[in-house]
This record gives sequence, structure tokens and C-alpha cells, in this order.
Amino acid sequence: MSVWEFMDDYVGKKPEDPKYRGLHRIEDMLMGGKKRMFVLLCEELVSCGKQMDAKGIYIRHQLRYQDFLSQGPEMEQLGKTLQSMEYDQT
Repeated sequence: MSVWEFMDDYVGKKPEDPKYRGLHRIEDMLMGGKKRMFVLLCEELVSCGKQMDAKGIYIRHQLRYQDFLSQGPEMEQLGKTLQSMEYDQT
């Protein structure tokens, strides 16, 4: 499965749907992956309006804006934005 399929199970489904996957389950599946997978997951979360979820992943997986550099200038900006963003856990 790809990050996009995981995202569909999180963003595209309601928690009561049997195929729903919580963000914590998606992170667990990607744990063996490289930071690039978490960078892509952050990008998808932000594009779906879930900035605080992306910031949580940024923090939990100790990402840095430099991890976003290899994905191009737009991703570098996303990394800088996540780095400077205040995290609201509510």
C-alpha cells in the first residue's frame, strides 16, 4: 500500500467505518520506512487541511526542514513552515 492509500483510509473515511485507519496506525505501518515517507505523509496531511496532524508527525519522528529538501523547493517551504508552526494538541 502507498501513503495515498493510507491517507484515504484516514481522511476519506469516518471513524465508524470498518476500513478507517487512525493516524497512529498509519504511522506504525510506516515506522520501518525512511523519513521520506513521513515527509510525504506530512505533505498529504497539509493538503487535506490537517496541519496539526502534520506538525505532530514532524515532532514525533524528529523531522527537520532539511528532510524536506530533497523533495523540491515547495517541500522545503513546507518543512520550514512545519518547523516554525506552534503545535496545538487539542
